[in-house]
Amino acid sequence: MRPVVAAAALAVLTACTPASPTPSPVTSSPSVSASPSATPSPTCSLGSATPKPCTTKEFEQEQFTAEAMDVYRRWIKEANRLYLAGGTLTPTDEMKATIADVVMDSAMNGFADMKRAGVRAVSGEVKIVAITPTNAKSDGTASFNACSDGRSLVFQRKGKTISRGTFADEDYVAKRIDGSIKLVDVMSEAARCGG
Repeated sequence: MRPVVAAAALAVLTACTPASPTPSPVTSSPSVSASPSATPSPTCSLGSATPKPCTTKEFEQEQFTAEAMDVYRRWIKEANRLYLAGGTLTPTDEMKATIADVVMDSAMNGFADMKRAGVRAVSGEVKIVAITPTNAKSDGTASFNACSDGRSLVFQRKGKTISRGTFADEDYVAKRIDGSIKLVDVMSEAARCGG
């Protein structure tokens, strides 16, 4: 997924990165039968309106994915802040807390380019349209698709509008690094999404 680094760096300049926070997804919770001798049996409901029985492993994976999706929401808040600030030459503390690997490289390329070029968003934000859990790419990872709408972003240099944001359809992979969940890989496409 390395080719996405250049695409994601370009996406940052055209607002093809994730969106702003939305309400938390439906999360799963263990359910307990009414029988006093019953042991808890987990139910899973992430991405579904109706909870369904699941294994303990599926329940734990669902919790991991829900937490990864919350990390994405945090990252979007920071990305929006950085758009309005005109980028950065060094990773912020919030970047370090939420992204790593390919996602960090892509974000730093884009936000450093913005800073060096004197480009900043003068209005707007990226908004999350939808976040949908997907099957984990490998053990120890969580995966989800995020659709975001950055069309309200207006980018200027020296008072002149040079570009606007767009939709982004992105597939993220997250994993635990030093005890924290971070977004580590992304495949991004500038495409209308979310319905």
